[in-house]
Amino acid sequence: YYCYGGDQHGVACTGSSDTTSCVGLRTTSNGIKYEGGRCTRSPKARISLAPLGDRLQKSRPAKYAIDDPVWIDTPLKSTLVPLDLNNPVQIPVLGGASGMDTFLDAAGATYLIVSVFVNPTTFSHETNSVLFRLAGSSTGVKVTEVQRIPTNGAHGATVMSMPFCSSVCITELNGAFLCQQECSAADTFVFIPFHDGPTSLLLRWDEQAKVLVEVLDVPTAKPVSVTGFSYVGPASTTHYALVAQAGAASTMLRWNGTQFLAAVSPETFSKDTAGGQVLATNTAQKMMVVENGARKPLLLVSQFREAATFLSRPATLLRAQTENILGIATPTRIVIHPNGGYLYVAGYESQSIGVFSLVAGLLFASDLLTVQNAPDYTFEGLTDIAVRGDLLY
Repeated sequence: YYCYGGDQHGVACTGSSDTTSCVGLRTTSNGIKYEGGRCTRSPKARISLAPLGDRLQKSRPAKYAIDDPVWIDTPLKSTLVPLDLNNPVQIPVLGGASGMDTFLDAAGATYLIVSVFVNPTTFSHETNSVLFRLAGSSTGVKVTEVQRIPTNGAHGATVMSMPFCSSVCITELNGAFLCQQECSAADTFVFIPFHDGPTSLLLRWDEQAKVLVEVLDVPTAKPVSVTGFSYVGPASTTHYALVAQAGAASTMLRWNGTQFLAAVSPETFSKDTAGGQVLATNTAQKMMVVENGARKPLLLVSQFREAATFLSRPATLLRAQTENILGIATPTRIVIHPNGGYLYVAGYESQSIGVFSLVAGLLFASDLLTVQNAPDYTFEGLTDIAVRGDLLY
């Protein structure tokens, strides 16, 4: 018997009736001693045969609370199962299924998308993933194949709910052709990562035709899994896709209503430059967002092994840090002065240039260059800037 919890944790005691050996010694208030523990049996260790894949590492010391549960030699086993195990439903998938997900249509019908990685007959990764419709029947659940989707090494399927934007054009009375963008509140999308090839597939649910239609090919590099999440900000909601990839980097993609944006590149200038991010990982298996109360969510990355050494890698927890700067809308270019003391940000929509001083790696905002303090110039259509010597172009 040993004391569990309190400042006497680990001290030997005589038994469950021992009420003195584990009493705390540090704090006393009104005759009550705090930080006390309880006398109980030491935990038992169980040994089972298993191959040893990695070297043993010393674990961090555990911190025990007073009400920690104690190991029981014969823990109770629940007899309740929240599933009907007597009438399983067979899903007619011919191939090496690699993942699945479900969604509902507007009428409430359930659909199941199953990704297929390899054709078991030809061993080819170029095969079909399958969309099924699930409906209740007198014998249980009826499974009906709805659509076959050509895929190439499909490594899972993720259902996402995001707005979808398209251009609506009309001809006015004067004959002018006017186009504007209209966005839905939320459409159902299916992201299927292709482990083979340079791109993955994004599909959108067509409510009228009751099928998935291709939206775009998303650039990826050996993706292993995709996780979608939405960040609710003060003014708007932003949708992201976390793509865990085999190799040294994974990506976070931002949805702008028509496409997924990766890291800012020349192709995104003057369009929607608030893109995604490239994350340094080691053969990431899964990325997921962890809620963090009122703060920005955390990003958990589970990693497998380094490709070069094949040593296992620990999971990584990343923190988001964002600072909003007023006065610079739709930034299109960031340049640093040759002396390293100043940073300039070109704002396309705000028609302004932000000026910051760089001191010990920190940014300090200065005045914005705008039409107001540069009346002889206009920054309308500002897409790029450059610094050479003492001149700003």
